[in-house]
Amino acid sequence: MQGHMLRNYVEKLITSAKKDRLFANRKLASSLSPVAFKKLVSEIAPGFSERHGGYLRIVKQVSRRGDNAQMAKLELLEWDKTLVKKTEAKPKEKKAAKTKMSQVKTVKTRKPKSKTSATARRPG
Repeated sequence: MQGHMLRNYVEKLITSAKKDRLFANRKLASSLSPVAFKKLVSEIAPGFSERHGGYLRIVKQVSRRGDNAQMAKLELLEWDKTLVKKTEAKPKEKKAAKTKMSQVKTVKTRKPKSKTSATARRPG
C-alpha cells in the first residue's frame, strides 16, 4: 500500500474507535488483531478525543537500496495522554457496610423443651 492510502485507512479506524459504539467496536474487532484492537480502543482513540482528524504524519525517507523504491514512515501525532489516564478503570475499594441500630433485627431465641420420656406423656 502506498503511504497516502494507508493513511486514509488508519485514520478511518481511529475515527470509528473514537465513536465507542457497539457496532463500531465489532467492526474494528473483525478487522484487527485482539491486541491491536485493545490498544486502539483503550489507549490511542481516547487520546485523540478532542481532535477532528489528521491523526497521522507521513515522513518521507531515503529510497530503498535494492529497487530504489520511495520509502515513507507513518507517525501518530502527539495525543493527550492525560485523557488516557482518566479513562483507565481504577479498582474501587470496598468499604465496610455500616449498620445502624434501626437496621439490626433482634432475634428471639427459643428455649429448648425439656426432654421427657415417651412413657411420661399421656396420650390424649
